[in-house]
Amino acid sequence: MLGSSGVDEMRGLGLSIFLSELPGAHGMPVADLSVLPDMAAWAAGMGFSSLWLGPLLLMPASSPVGPYSPESRFIIDPLYLPPLGHEHAWGATIHERVLGQRSARAAAYLQAGAPSIRSHPDYDPEAAERIQGLLLPSQIEMAGEVYLRLAPEWSRDARGVLETVIASQALAHGLIRRANRELPVGLDLPVGVVPGGVDAIALSQWALGEGELGAPPDYFNPEGQSWGLVGFDLRAFPGERGRFPLVGSIEAFAPVASGFRIDHAIGLQRLCVITGDESGRKEAAFVPQPRDDTLASLARIAASQGLTLVAEDLGVVPDGLREALLEAGLLLSKVLCFESEPACEYPEASAASFDTHDTPTLRQLAGECVEPADFGDAAERVARHLEGAAELRYLDAHFSSLASELAGLAGQRYFADVLPRALGVLEAAGSRLRLISLRDLLGSCERLNLPGVSQHERENFFLALADRPQFESLMGLDQIFERCWQGP
Repeated sequence: MLGSSGVDEMRGLGLSIFLSELPGAHGMPVADLSVLPDMAAWAAGMGFSSLWLGPLLLMPASSPVGPYSPESRFIIDPLYLPPLGHEHAWGATIHERVLGQRSARAAAYLQAGAPSIRSHPDYDPEAAERIQGLLLPSQIEMAGEVYLRLAPEWSRDARGVLETVIASQALAHGLIRRANRELPVGLDLPVGVVPGGVDAIALSQWALGEGELGAPPDYFNPEGQSWGLVGFDLRAFPGERGRFPLVGSIEAFAPVASGFRIDHAIGLQRLCVITGDESGRKEAAFVPQPRDDTLASLARIAASQGLTLVAEDLGVVPDGLREALLEAGLLLSKVLCFESEPACEYPEASAASFDTHDTPTLRQLAGECVEPADFGDAAERVARHLEGAAELRYLDAHFSSLASELAGLAGQRYFADVLPRALGVLEAAGSRLRLISLRDLLGSCERLNLPGVSQHERENFFLALADRPQFESLMGLDQIFERCWQGP
């Protein structure tokens, strides 16, 4: 068993996964929420204590950049809705196939209509009421427009489209709820939304002005970062709606999940806004946020719903923020390659991991990924092993051979030495929550998301991990293992 199992709280070794890391049924490129309950059951059987998902949220209809660039932080993308019938995959590239899957799902749900969706055994009527009560009518209406842009041939009356959106979301919530009964499920909340999308327009009166969200220069990113996202000034929201963009999105999913990872939690205290002029020169300005009020709201909802909240507190952290996060009951993020202290000395109120969605995989840290294979090819090989995505439990029996095939002969050291030692370090960590990614379990050389790149530069669902100079500044595996590994 890899860690303590339990459903009352998220403690022990958790598994982190993006649904787009697994192929869907019948050749579709991306797994959907229908596989999630079986995935949770498989992870529980392997001894994991929780299952953490990458963002599932609504992306732009035309050209989705990636899971951390959503249109809305309240609405699940049609890409992840369960299929309602037989589908055909098409497209020469992963990007084309992802768009095809999204279009097929949107068309199927618009064709079926709300009454048919409500008859699904996993439909959650409470979620339907919650969505209608929490979201602004304009958010639901614009989400319907995204469905229609994905499937323009299914032009329907406005009421029918809105009811279909609500019903499809309630079905998605129901599947997350069923998985959460098998194993506590954590969801990921990106820091912002894309310009011109559902939330950016519906909540425009509270959006930050010119500029986009980013981060100031730091040790690993000396030029800073610009993410192309819109942020919201929480000081501007009326009191009766609370801290709507963040707390409201947690309230939307809290009844069906057990935890949330809050991306770029530094934004709870101050947002970094990047602006540029015609010459291309960029400037950064900090916008202070009502940290204490927001944390008090988060603490109340976490206590009332029994939630585990993880704050991604990476980067240039302002004074007092970590202390405030801990006081509010949030777990701090401890990414081993960034930390100078040994993992066995991490505070209990933390979540430890070897990597995140935008850092090197464990196998690359081990120096085994000089020329990583294209992840699209790896996805095809995984698909052949995982035919019938609903039967994920058999991964238990075939795990070693699957991982070995993906890794090739060069992966023998990884599975014989690196991965066991990494699991030993996580087991020895003082953190309440210790996370290992599916990519690391399978020995992948690729990560899934690269923030701040356009779809024209790289396909952001399946990205090969390229070498970057700042990796030389990361804590090496030998140093990590030397200080904490509890070997035989």
